[in-house]
Amino acid sequence: LVFFGGLLMKLLHFTPGAANIAGGIVLLLLALHMLVSPGKEDHHEKAGGRSPMQMALYPLAVPYMLNPAGIAVLIIYSSDISSVL
Repeated sequence: LVFFGGLLMKLLHFTPGAANIAGGIVLLLLALHMLVSPGKEDHHEKAGGRSPMQMALYPLAVPYMLNPAGIAVLIIYSSDISSVL
């Protein structure tokens, strides 16, 4: 996405402003979902019989920045870059 954001914006015919607004709406919806959702259980109760390696795999496999708002930011910033090093 970092290298092809400008091309993606040209192919889909949307402006950086439209992507900013769409990313903001997605971020707002994610924030509202976090506010309204019930709290999570205690981590020790939730772990059950899983090994530490199984518990550590989720945060390593699914980065927190790769969510819809993060993808929108990558597309917008990559379209602003005129040249790649």
